[in-house]
Amino acid sequence: MCIRDRVLTASSNGRAFAANDGNTGAPGESQTCRTCHGTGFGASVNIAVTNSSGFAVSEYTPGDVYQVAVTVNTTSGNPSRYGFQLLSLLTGNVPHNAWSNPSSNTRSKTNSNGRAYAEHNGPSVSNTFTVDWTAPTVGSGDIKFYAGGAAVNLNGGTGGDGGNITNVTITEAVSYTHLTLPT
Repeated sequence: MCIRDRVLTASSNGRAFAANDGNTGAPGESQTCRTCHGTGFGASVNIAVTNSSGFAVSEYTPGDVYQVAVTVNTTSGNPSRYGFQLLSLLTGNVPHNAWSNPSSNTRSKTNSNGRAYAEHNGPSVSNTFTVDWTAPTVGSGDIKFYAGGAAVNLNGGTGGDGGNITNVTITEAVSYTHLTLPT
């Protein structure tokens, strides 16, 4: 549980579902997973964006579909379950709500602020969560992914849990039109 606005809110089914809120560390969010889950388990979070061939990418082609994997790692202890939340924003912190095909431990929810979050679908035994993401149209520019994650001990509170956040930016691929000159 996490104290927010003097009310205890269970987020075991995802913060967007439980509280219509984001905890990824993105601009406009008042807290992160680490705010409640602390530093136990030495938790770290990784975001990997891969193309249809499974290769990691640092740029996207407009309209293509990519898989985004969020992994919550630990350096100590043995967590019982894991959770996460993921958001993608265009330049100017405009949400790019383009999630599809979530893994069985993942779902998406669009909040009242217009941001669509991919997040855990209940406490997960797996520390990896995947969802497909469709890149925006030509001229959209950089995309920044924000993710928060938690490794939890299921003791009924947040004591001993571990949480953290990360972000990664991918750029829009530049395409060049090659002209054939007459010979």
